[in-house]
Amino acid sequence: MRPEDLDLDPAAAAQWQLLRDKGIAIPEQPKVLLQIQKLSQAPDYQPRHLAALIRQDPSLSARLLYIVNSPAYGLVDVIDNIENAVLLLGCERALNLCRAVLLREVFVPLTPALEIFWDRSAIIAELTAAVAYRQHVGVSSDLAYMTGLFHACGVAVLAKAIPGYETALADEAAWLNLAAHDRKFGVDHVLVGYLVCRYWRLPEQAAQVVRQQHGYVGCRPDCSCRERRGGEGAANGCAGLVASLQLALLIYSRMFLQSRDSEWEATRASALATLGMSEEVLARFA
Repeated sequence: MRPEDLDLDPAAAAQWQLLRDKGIAIPEQPKVLLQIQKLSQAPDYQPRHLAALIRQDPSLSARLLYIVNSPAYGLVDVIDNIENAVLLLGCERALNLCRAVLLREVFVPLTPALEIFWDRSAIIAELTAAVAYRQHVGVSSDLAYMTGLFHACGVAVLAKAIPGYETALADEAAWLNLAAHDRKFGVDHVLVGYLVCRYWRLPEQAAQVVRQQHGYVGCRPDCSCRERRGGEGAANGCAGLVASLQLALLIYSRMFLQSRDSEWEATRASALATLGMSEEVLARFA
């Protein structure tokens, strides 16, 4: 994979070159995903064509139906077939969720540490979608879910590439501060996750949120996000999605790791302002 394939800014391109020198590689997209992307560019493209292709992969089909029927979507009726799921989502949203599902499949068979990692990511994805929906940040449920699922996907890449990186994840403290864990190995899982998002052609909003999950500073000119601040400090777009992810990580830390130590304190004030959330409301969340 060439750096130009990722359309990176100069700083990210230089960091990517350092990672490549360490032997780190971004996983290739599965054949079925490439077929789906090719199909989506056909002039006579129809949802039923996409559904037929997805049905050829039982694991992808099952996981896609699981996500569509998850609480993040709040559906009253259960969607029990792929064609209905594609019609509900629309072709582009269905394609993006296929990307999210298939990334995990790249790392099969999973080690115990990576099983924990993907289970953790799935929960954070649900929480991110729930916060984004409740606080009206102006993004779709599937974008919020996908962002939560991919936010730390660089960990899975580094676990396969850097000796000792995965073994050290057996210590629960590593999950509480992945940035400190990265520093021990001279890598950055956030940057690697951003590179995966670019190479796998995720929506630019998702890629920007993954890159700026520790603090939103603004997006590339080609990002489709539109920010809007209302009377109570609510925000739409990438800023709101970053804050939703940050709160989801806090909730996960307190609910599942029984820890009040997290990276939340560094972004607390900006996240609450962006979400239009008071300390009293935060106390009901986490």
